[in-house]
Amino acid sequence: MSSSYSNQHTHEQQNDDSLNRLFNKVHSLREITLHIHNDAEQQHSLLQDTSSAFDQVRLQVSSSARQFADKIAQYTGSHRITAAIVGGFVGLWALWFFFL
Repeated sequence: MSSSYSNQHTHEQQNDDSLNRLFNKVHSLREITLHIHNDAEQQHSLLQDTSSAFDQVRLQVSSSARQFADKIAQYTGSHRITAAIVGGFVGLWALWFFFL
């Protein structure tokens, strides 16, 4: 009977040791999973911040490009008006010079 009790006790001890090792492995896997989850959340936040920053830069660049195009259009129109005024004065001067 004592041999049977000793075997049972040994088996119980082995089961307890195996259960403790399994618990430690599960605990380690849980810690790793939580670490991966936290890291993924941080990376998601970083990507959101980067996306927002790029959106702001895109808006600023498109606004600057639009303002630049407007200024070019304004100067193109003013060059035409300036050329027409100068051409008018040259034409009047030519008429006055040749016909008077």
